[in-house]
Amino acid sequence: MKEISRISFVIPCYRSEKTIGGVINEIESVMKGLSKYSYEIICVNDGSPDNTGVVLEELSSRDEHIVFCELARNFGQDGALMAGFHLVSGDLIICLDDDGQNPAEYIPDFINKIDEGYDLVFAKYRKRKFNWIKNAGSAFNRWCSIHLTGTPKDIYINSYFAARRYVIEEVRKTRNPAPYVLGQVSTVTRRMANIDVEHRKREVGHSNYSMSRMIKLWADNLFAFSIIPIQISRWIGVVLTFFGFIFLIYTIIMYFFDPTVPLGWSSLMSVMLIFGGIILLAIGIMGEYIGRIYMLGNKNPQFVVREVMAKNREITISREDEE
Repeated sequence: MKEISRISFVIPCYRSEKTIGGVINEIESVMKGLSKYSYEIICVNDGSPDNTGVVLEELSSRDEHIVFCELARNFGQDGALMAGFHLVSGDLIICLDDDGQNPAEYIPDFINKIDEGYDLVFAKYRKRKFNWIKNAGSAFNRWCSIHLTGTPKDIYINSYFAARRYVIEEVRKTRNPAPYVLGQVSTVTRRMANIDVEHRKREVGHSNYSMSRMIKLWADNLFAFSIIPIQISRWIGVVLTFFGFIFLIYTIIMYFFDPTVPLGWSSLMSVMLIFGGIILLAIGIMGEYIGRIYMLGNKNPQFVVREVMAKNREITISREDEE
């Protein structure tokens, strides 16, 4: 495997005008002690409504390590990551958040773990300092990663991770209009590991993950890599049909042995509501897949780049995987 000589950091940015400068300064402070590596910091502004774009433009104009990518609108964290992946030039790509909760001091640990022969290394927080919504989402994503993408049970998936370049090159080939990066990198390789990391408490602002954003993320994770939800709905249908026939036989027998048993309107309505709900659930699951096929056929974009800026060099976005 090629020796690492250059590192690309990819940071999706949203409402981080007060934190992104500190994140970049911390990365550069750590990289000064790792002088054998060249590096770049790719900051993707994901349609932030605040002054994040202004801050990043100013930073990139005076620091040659910073690449500023401005998206045309908000595409979500995974869309921003995909845009950053098309700009990387490093042998190792490290992704981290823009809120300062991912300590850059662990960068050498990521590098050392990759040098041991791993292709993908995730941070594992000793103690998570998220709100309950994001903790619940993380637990669900972990279940999905284990049961849908086949991630080993002892591996914890996290948005703070490092990957060899070939992993990212494989991920950016996907044209899924609703990408889920953590799931996609996990399907590329089984040479993955964790490093223990302290999780910082958020000092500025609040999490951008509302309940609606978390539900969208869960849906992307659940439907992006597996047909298991459809298979589950099929087996639910089989089981309920079986019990339906058993109940029908029981009703017929009871009618002949005890004709005085009253016909139950309430029980009938309950059964109809249950079966109707299950049918609608199955239709909804199939509709989710069909909708994603439609978006893919309609070539809905994962992201749209408005401009890319970097000091003293010209940056072009790599889309060699597209026709």
